[in-house]
Amino acid sequence: AVVSTQSGHYGRVIGNLLRKVDNNPSVKSVISAFDPFASKSSNCKALNSPKFSVENLEECAVFLGIKVADKDNYKLFTKSSLSTRLILSLMALLPAKCGECSQEYVINHEPDVEPFFRCYKCFQGAHCCEIFFFFFENFSKYY
Repeated sequence: AVVSTQSGHYGRVIGNLLRKVDNNPSVKSVISAFDPFASKSSNCKALNSPKFSVENLEECAVFLGIKVADKDNYKLFTKSSLSTRLILSLMALLPAKCGECSQEYVINHEPDVEPFFRCYKCFQGAHCCEIFFFFFENFSKYY
């Protein structure tokens, strides 16, 4: 029962993304290669395959809101590092469990309200439970 519930959540997240890029087969193929049940390394290996060019991955990155070049238009990623960044961004859209209140939540692609905080390693956004909001409010007084 747990796996089918996860499958349903994961399928909805990936399905919503695929509907948004219906007119872009390149981005759609990159997102379709992502397997939410596979490891990060397996997913990165899939995106690093010759099937995907750096340009394909960059198109997907732009769709996901990932900056691919600096202000002077110098590329920020190698193919390998961009693959990892894409996988982390896709994983961050999957359901997560709050470490403070234990509630399951999802931060949607292009959310109406941006999360207060995103992890600098995995890019997972925090949801706004009372406990987290209290920590954020107090922490922001000092930083």
